[in-house]
Amino acid sequence: DTLGRELTADADLVQGADATHQDFVLLTAPPAGATGALRGTQRSQEASDVTIRALKADYVHPLPGHWRAEAGAKMSAVITRSSIAFEQVGSRGEWQLDSTRTNQFRYDEAIAAGYFTLSTTWKKLELKGGLRGERTHSVGKSPTTGQRVARDYFQLFPTLFASYPLGPHDQLSGSAGRRISRPSYQSLNPFLTYTDAYTVMQGNPFLAPSLARSFVLNYLHRDFQVLSFSYLLETDVINQVAFQNDQTKVTTRGMDNQLQVSYGEVRTPVADQVVQLRRWGGTANSDHTFRLPRNYQLLVGGEYSGPSVSGLYTLRASGALNLGGRKQLWQEKAVLSLKVSDLLYTDGWFSALHYQNLNTEWVNRHDSRRLTASFTYKLGGGKTYNARSASSADEEGRAGH
Repeated sequence: DTLGRELTADADLVQGADATHQDFVLLTAPPAGATGALRGTQRSQEASDVTIRALKADYVHPLPGHWRAEAGAKMSAVITRSSIAFEQVGSRGEWQLDSTRTNQFRYDEAIAAGYFTLSTTWKKLELKGGLRGERTHSVGKSPTTGQRVARDYFQLFPTLFASYPLGPHDQLSGSAGRRISRPSYQSLNPFLTYTDAYTVMQGNPFLAPSLARSFVLNYLHRDFQVLSFSYLLETDVINQVAFQNDQTKVTTRGMDNQLQVSYGEVRTPVADQVVQLRRWGGTANSDHTFRLPRNYQLLVGGEYSGPSVSGLYTLRASGALNLGGRKQLWQEKAVLSLKVSDLLYTDGWFSALHYQNLNTEWVNRHDSRRLTASFTYKLGGGKTYNARSASSADEEGRAGH
């Protein structure tokens, strides 16, 4: 209204479904005693659906003396259903149900949250503080195995933000807070998903949310981040853990440069033993734009990620070199681009697990070397509009949408 008060509300209903079919044809028999490995000819049919209902409301109220108050509430309800059916070829060539791998799973979750923030400007200093509370109730159950896991918890999350201009082009800002990260719905699903005859992935319905305390200090010059210092302490971090069964063995220019240095340390019990990893790491990105005559541009860029740790995995270095060209047409209303990504084919996920009885390395490459051609034309006056923020955005991210 004319006093600056603002009330907004948003409601969302999201429904999604997914189906996966896999065929397994084993040309060689597994070793003797490998009871968990796939054998012969098998197939699986997996189906899942998710329904997300969310409602949120936000209210803004200006206060005297450059103060501003904000408050809001959100409620969400999620229902996911999953089923998987395994079949194997019998002695007479007919398909028979494999009851040891067939399963059903349902997960219901309800979250009620509310927040309140207060902000002000004192001379050049901007301050904002807030508190958010969340109550979560969830039930995961498998009618096939009779397993049921219920959780009910309440958490508070304070936040604090401050910003101060050091000059006409320089700004210093800092923030601190506490946050929660909930596992994806697939991570809670206890189904057995085979990637090959000897490697199987399984979710954990007992996963708890991870909680983190963070502090960030930023220095900006002409709206460009020059220096950033951050600290993050996270507990109950959700990561993949690998186990091996020793009996069965189943398992003119413009330039943009960024440099990030990090230190990662993981300490967690695995099978009644403590595993601890620590390492300094770093990433670098460099992009250059060379402006040529007749509205041509040459693009040269690359990225590099040094050795680091991620959960229980040790990561090797990787990187990519990118080349491209761009031509502006029709008084800069259109752009024709051609780009080659990962020219030397050096990007990928190179990881290793070395703890307890595990000594495994992975070299995972994807279609990172790509040739991309694009044509862009501006219509209208070139105005941009902010996208609507859905009240179900967090839940859709956990569902993989």
